[in-house]
Amino acid sequence: MPKIPFLIRNLLKSLADFSGCRLRWRVAIVTLVGVSCALGQSTLTLSSATVVTGATATLNLSLNAPANPPAALEWTLTYSAADFTAVTVTAASAATAAGKSVTCVGGAGTYRCLLAGLNDNKMASGVVATVAVTVASSVPDTSSAIQVLNPTASDATGHALGVTATGGTINISQSVKIAKLVCSPSKIYSHGSSACTVKLSGAAPSGGTAISFGLAKSAPLTVSASVTVPAGSATTQFSAQAGVIGTKETAAVTATLSGKTASYSLNLAVGTP
Repeated sequence: MPKIPFLIRNLLKSLADFSGCRLRWRVAIVTLVGVSCALGQSTLTLSSATVVTGATATLNLSLNAPANPPAALEWTLTYSAADFTAVTVTAASAATAAGKSVTCVGGAGTYRCLLAGLNDNKMASGVVATVAVTVASSVPDTSSAIQVLNPTASDATGHALGVTATGGTINISQSVKIAKLVCSPSKIYSHGSSACTVKLSGAAPSGGTAISFGLAKSAPLTVSASVTVPAGSATTQFSAQAGVIGTKETAAVTATLSGKTASYSLNLAVGTP
């Protein structure tokens, strides 16, 4: 319980000795204690982010300490082990400026962290830690919560301070893949061309999706190096242009996205159509 200043405590005691005043000043003492607790309350807030499957998002854990900045903090992160494959916590600017470091232990779905240092420095309001979370490559959920539970705070002498915590949310966008690659016509002659279309498994996210093109092996054929599918679009086109074809052969045109490659075979013919 927060301490009531010495003079106020004695004054209240003296006044309470008067008949009929005891109950009234008990109420006054409770009121003063409540005000003290409210003024000393700190908050920890975890930010949110949007990320595609298989990628890593970094969240900020921010401290707001309006009256009694803590010298040490402790909290537990809980999350879906099916949605997230890795979690890493790093001390951030508001903590390192006070000479604090973070130590965490835990297993799948839970991560307990202690943020402290071998000093009496208080941590000012600001970002005290960053939380890097890696989303699994295959996640059916479109969002997943990361809770901040059991927060505790203490001053330099080890006395507990009031603190609450609020978790964050990872909004998950399904990463797009190449669903289909087709070229028309499938047979081309010297100096001819074929129009190729790439269809994605879904709409490209904000910023677009870059696809690179090439040939599976050397052939008298030229394709664009790459193209960016605009955000919101699910298809793109490129051209395969033939040079002089001296021998009948098959050439495989390739399209690559996020390390996955699709191909389509074109028949290269000698002569003219």
